[in-house]
Amino acid sequence: MGLNLSMTKITLPIPTPDLIRRSCESFDLADDYTHTAVQSLFEAFPTNRTFPEVLLKVSALNALYKTQIWDIYPVAHHICEGIRNLDQCLLSGQAEIVDQISRVTNASKIRRNYSFATKFCHFQNPSADPIYDRYVSEALWQYSKQHQFASFKRFELEDYVEFLRVMGAFKTSFKLTRFGWRDLDKFLWICGRDLLT
Repeated sequence: MGLNLSMTKITLPIPTPDLIRRSCESFDLADDYTHTAVQSLFEAFPTNRTFPEVLLKVSALNALYKTQIWDIYPVAHHICEGIRNLDQCLLSGQAEIVDQISRVTNASKIRRNYSFATKFCHFQNPSADPIYDRYVSEALWQYSKQHQFASFKRFELEDYVEFLRVMGAFKTSFKLTRFGWRDLDKFLWICGRDLLT
């Protein structure tokens, strides 16, 4: 992608449509079919009413995206049986559903699987739900410091409604409204990876 990033001085390029397209091409070349495999699985099992199907989706997403869920069974059970009207909420793009999916009680402890939940929701409804992870968070934070496209505290990105607001501001401020969430996710992921490695 050709970003000029160093630890002494961070120089972030203006995210132009051409840069976004080149980032997407670079990401797709290196993807090794991970996204396509998970997308195909979610398309094959579009609802979340049958435990084996949900378990398969949770397992694949966890393994291929390294979401660090150690016990996938409570997560799959929570998705399948613990949330009322889940499929309808996912279909309508209700941002609050991310928080409901992320909070799983296991052995009297509540674990929050926020990054996993954003990925799960993204694959259920890609046009409504961008993906949050540490690379995307880092890129948004550094862009906000350099270009002041939105005002937020870093920890607020772990609130999905706020994350959506910041992503929307990023898209609008840099005139990237023609791109979908997946394209912006690829760009921000590459940028964040380069910033952190």
